Formats: sequence, C-alpha cells, structure tokens
Amino acid sequence: VSQSRYEAPTFTTLSNQTKVFGSGTFTITNPTPLPTGGTFAYSSSDTTIATVSGNVVTLVGVGTATITATYTPSDTTNYNNATTTFTLQITAAAIAQPNAPNVVNTPGVLHSLDITWSAATGASSYTAYIYDNAATPALVKTITGLTGTSATIADNALLANDTTYKVSIKAIASANYADSLESALSTGA
Repeated sequence: VSQSRYEAPTFTTLSNQTKVFGSGTFTITNPTPLPTGGTFAYSSSDTTIATVSGNVVTLVGVGTATITATYTPSDTTNYNNATTTFTLQITAAAIAQPNAPNVVNTPGVLHSLDITWSAATGASSYTAYIYDNAATPALVKTITGLTGTSATIADNALLANDTTYKVSIKAIASANYADSLESALSTGA
C-alpha cells in the first residue's frame, strides 16, 4: 500500500493468481478497505497478457502481468488514494491428445501412405510418426510441418511396398498452447 498525502487507507491484500490460457474470464473480489465507502479501479501492466474491465479480467496471452487495484476513498479530505497489486501468471493451454489417425496405402502409388486426422484446437501444425508393424513398433520416419488434416507420405527409401505401417500424430502448438501428447497408433495400413 502506498501513500502520497494524508492518511493512506488500509485494505486486505489480493492473492497472486495462476490461470490457464483459454479458461475464460474471472472476477476480482474487491479487498476490504478502511475507510469504507470508496471505489476500486483495476489495471493491467501488460494488455497483451490480460485486460481488465471493471473488475473482470480477460486472459489474452501466456505470460505474467501485474494487476493494480487503485482505491479511491469517499473521504478524500482525510485519505489519499492507495494501491495494491497482485501477479497474474497465465500458463499455456494443453492441446488435447489427438485420436489415432486413419491410414491407408495410397491407391496405385508405391511406397506411399495416405493419412487423415482430426484437427486440434490451438495447433499450428502436426508431426506424423510412422512405425513398422512389429510387436514393439520401431520408428521408421518422422514428418514435421504438416498442415490441415491429411497428408500423403511417399518415401521410396523407407516405405516398402505391400507393408503395413502404423502412424501416430502430434499436434504442434501455436502461441498460448503447449504441444499435445502423441496420439495412439493407427491400426495400420
């Protein structure tokens, strides 16, 4: 609590907060002031992280912002404005683990697989992992930078004809999100 003239009001402190990006807005409960009868106004030190309207905080991005509560007492003859702050930490939202992709041998094309998967909210791209069909599958190839929800993977050196492969997908995060876990393996193609 700071004071610049007269007496400084006193009030309870605000607790630091940690929120997950995408979890919506939250409402700040005003501290209990002495003297009573004044008003609180809130502001954010970084509006790319959080904005405040009234006492409702909107999460804008991942990072840390300081939220300042400024109290203006009704009795400005004896009391000055006072402030208190709390730290708001916004962490990245996890992308949901994708379902196993669908995989088929590309019709009429040797050494090739067609892969389709479901889009994941927050993904900027996808990585496909191609495994052999052994009892304990071994990684054969990794393909990064896939976009959309389908890809044709062709590789004369690593993909054999008439061979079953299993594939998993990992969603790669855009800003404010964390990469997903790798999906379960497809049933093979």
